[in-house]
Amino acid sequence: MVKLVLLILFYILFPMALIWITARSSVLKKVGTIVIAYAIGIIIGNTGILPKGSDTYREALHGRSYIPKEEIGELVTTGVLSERDFQANHISALQDTVLTIIVPLAIPLLLFSLNIRRWLRFAGKGFVSMVLALVAVVIVVGTGFYFFKDSIAECNKIAGMLIGVYTGGTPNMAALSVALDVEPGAFIMTNTYDMLVGALT
Repeated sequence: MVKLVLLILFYILFPMALIWITARSSVLKKVGTIVIAYAIGIIIGNTGILPKGSDTYREALHGRSYIPKEEIGELVTTGVLSERDFQANHISALQDTVLTIIVPLAIPLLLFSLNIRRWLRFAGKGFVSMVLALVAVVIVVGTGFYFFKDSIAECNKIAGMLIGVYTGGTPNMAALSVALDVEPGAFIMTNTYDMLVGALT
């Protein structure tokens, strides 16, 4: 229980602290809060700070982000899954809840920062460039889907997320990952690769 409370506090306080620190450091400002957040996320995800479920646990998920409370309790009681799997499932359920709350909050916050007068001034050129961007994205993502559909699991969902990120940014991608019920690992990997390739480009 204490770990879950600490994790919730981390989810709330870490972004605030990161924005505050980045605003006060010219070096970190150049790197950017998003890149730093992803780097720290990758470190946390690969150092074993958060418990990872066993192979049996991953099979029991059947594509879900977490196993419901009653079902996981029964699997642990019968010895199919371990206590560590139970903790990993608890954290996955918490992450799913946080994501479900944050995505609907992020979209209005983005719209609040929109300067409608300035947007209307550039609407003509912006509309043409948006149409061209949509056509380019559909061609590129459609071609990528055609080539990789047999080698990448849930390639159709990843293609949908990529359409979202290239037409509306990371919040769109996150919203689509929830709508398409994308596995959290696939969402993180897609977003990370997009960021790495985008940074190099």
